[in-house]
Amino acid sequence: MDDIVVGFDGSEESRDALVLAKQFAKAKDATLHVAFVQWDDDAVAERRRFERLFSEARRELGALGFVEQRLKEASASKALQELAEELRPSMIVLGSCHRGKVGRVMMGSVGERLLHGAPCAVAVAPRGYADREHFGLGVIGFGYDGRPESKLALGTAARLARSLDCSLRLISVVPHVVTPGRVGAAYEAIGADTFSEILEEGTRSVGEGVESTIALVHGDPAEELASQGVELDLLVVGSRGYGPLRRALVGGVSADVMRLAPCPVLVTPRSSVGAREGHFALTTGAAG
Repeated sequence: MDDIVVGFDGSEESRDALVLAKQFAKAKDATLHVAFVQWDDDAVAERRRFERLFSEARRELGALGFVEQRLKEASASKALQELAEELRPSMIVLGSCHRGKVGRVMMGSVGERLLHGAPCAVAVAPRGYADREHFGLGVIGFGYDGRPESKLALGTAARLARSLDCSLRLISVVPHVVTPGRVGAAYEAIGADTFSEILEEGTRSVGEGVESTIALVHGDPAEELASQGVELDLLVVGSRGYGPLRRALVGGVSADVMRLAPCPVLVTPRSSVGAREGHFALTTGAAG
């Protein structure tokens, strides 16, 4: 059975993460691990806080069972990373930074450290997510540009959509390019034709059992991918095309998408090579 880890500390932002993790766990029939990190020299106070936090988690999750992970460590990011190394979950789910705008994803220090070392995907819920109405995970957006890693990832993205009973929207962004000696509109049109062919090829590769649509947009890649989030239940972005194998390492486009997106964002490890079937270890062409 699949495992999903969610970081919870009782804050409103971690409550957002708990609600998102609950959706994933129910959709995939996964085992949910609720992790609280604490270090206190007073063993009695430490135990009481653990008990209080997990009681809050039970109220939020209702009938959905979960595994308590009582992590004793001064660094929350280190504790969560070590837990992920042990469990090999499909993802870690976190809340946004409390300084971010309501309705937007904004990474805090724990999330940023995890994204540079986690051996699995990291999902981040936007602020205020727990207070929204949720009707399931219906549409997943996927940044696609036809590069080899993007093609490799497409099969995994399709499996993700299939396992969650979601439709998949392949998104390609034609960047505005200013080139001396060329007419901008004509140059952009050539780029649009190329990306249209890439999207058509990608759609044919999705396979049966997944409803897929395409979106060809123009402009800044991060801004345009994030703007698609208004119509998405989840936006998948890739990590950089370099760094330790199968570890997330956020690049410029991915980081900007997370800052701008109004929907949950899933940042994936660099490569799906050797990933277990059904996991969210994939890399999209939207990597920055």
